[in-house]
Amino acid sequence: MSGVAAARRLHPLWGLAEVALLGGLFIVTLWIVGPNVAGSGAAKTVYWAAVALWAAMIGWISPFVAHRDPPSLRGWGLGRPIDDPGRVRNAWPSYLAVTATAAAALLAACWIRDRQFVAHTDWRSAALKLAIYLVYGPIQAI
Repeated sequence: MSGVAAARRLHPLWGLAEVALLGGLFIVTLWIVGPNVAGSGAAKTVYWAAVALWAAMIGWISPFVAHRDPPSLRGWGLGRPIDDPGRVRNAWPSYLAVTATAAAALLAACWIRDRQFVAHTDWRSAALKLAIYLVYGPIQAI
């Protein structure tokens, strides 16, 4: 039996419900709670709870419980050939490089727009938001 044939067949509405839940969590974490996470303990708690639920759905509930996907179909690349670019150990260097480049470009754009940007920035909050993205980004990619 092929890996795709081994996957569990679910009603299409289940897939629609998964997409709606994950899409809703994406909007909540990125656009509603995310901008407030550095200034509010409640926002931080809601954010991490949403990210934990999202990670559980993507990393365990959907592939293992609901769909029973074979390893080759799972988003994080386990079960793929050792040289597959989608494997975690092959993908993280490019993810890190793109994230670092984007962060540097964002900082440069801020400095170009406002030369006093360094004085106006709450670096603790900026570091917290970057750390949160380093967790959130890979979950989003999976």
